[in-house]
Amino acid sequence: MNANCKIADEITTVKQTGKTCDLVQSNPIKVLSRTSTKFVCHITYNCFINNSYSLAVFHNDSIVSKFKVKPVSRDKDKTIVEVTCENITDNAGRKWAFVFGSKGGYDQTIKNQTFVITLEPLPLKNLLSFDGALNDDLTSATIFVPGCEQVTEATSFLTFHCSNDDNGNRFLSDKCTFMCPVTSDSVYNMTLVRLPIPIYDGIESSNQTFPVDQRVQTIRIGKMETF
Repeated sequence: MNANCKIADEITTVKQTGKTCDLVQSNPIKVLSRTSTKFVCHITYNCFINNSYSLAVFHNDSIVSKFKVKPVSRDKDKTIVEVTCENITDNAGRKWAFVFGSKGGYDQTIKNQTFVITLEPLPLKNLLSFDGALNDDLTSATIFVPGCEQVTEATSFLTFHCSNDDNGNRFLSDKCTFMCPVTSDSVYNMTLVRLPIPIYDGIESSNQTFPVDQRVQTIRIGKMETF
């Protein structure tokens, strides 16, 4: 990211029309597609935008490393801009906030606006096999889920069940571990659950969620073998 490219002042007036260039009131942003590292959206403004080359996507006050901006429709009263952001890392299943606005050094053509888009979480099947160790008390085991933080925010959306009879909803720790009561030489079907994740589509949460996902793994306590 280019830390030297700061966001321009908050509001400008479009010279061609004499109006403040702002978002349209109804449905100003529409997310067309998203993955765990990329999204494409349309943002609609109530004016004619001529110098789209001066617009950029900012994250943490700097221009993001890889983005595209192009007008897909424009007339004197409305411009629809297509924004593509790629190579967003470490944010799968999380809300990603960005500012769409004008680059420093250019006459500003739009009012800077913060948007929030939830990126797609990764499926639990992508994770490696659970690992675990019998604790010193010999009555509990600590289970490690490698790479759980790559799926989504573990402490908010990943829960576990220690066996088929376990109906609790306890969250993983921030170290991707959970603890289960066990007896030696026993077999347990341990379940990892990704809860529904609210989907943000630009300005506020929609009524949609990413669906529940779950993964069951059989673990034999004692040798800590998985199969």
